[in-house]
Amino acid sequence: MSDPPASAVHQNAALILSKLGATLALAERTHRLEAAVRMIADSMGDGALIGLLSEDGARVEPVIFHHPDAGAAERMLAAARALPDSA
Repeated sequence: MSDPPASAVHQNAALILSKLGATLALAERTHRLEAAVRMIADSMGDGALIGLLSEDGARVEPVIFHHPDAGAAERMLAAARALPDSA
C-alpha cells in the first residue's frame, strides 16, 4: 500500500487545523459567556441564564447558566427547559 500524495496530506492537515481553530474559537466564546453569566449572577446575588432562540424560533434553549447554589442551579435549568414553546 502506497502513501497518499503529499497534496492530500496537506489538504487533510489544513482541514484538521481549520476545524481545530473553529473549536478553539468556540471554546473561547463559551468561556467568555460563562464568565459573563457568573459575573451577572454574582453581582445580583442570584442566578443567571443565557439562552439562544431555537432554529425554528419556537423556544429559547438554555445554553449557559450559573447559580451559586448547585441545587438552585439544577432547578433553574429544569424550569428553563420546561418552558412551553411560544409557537
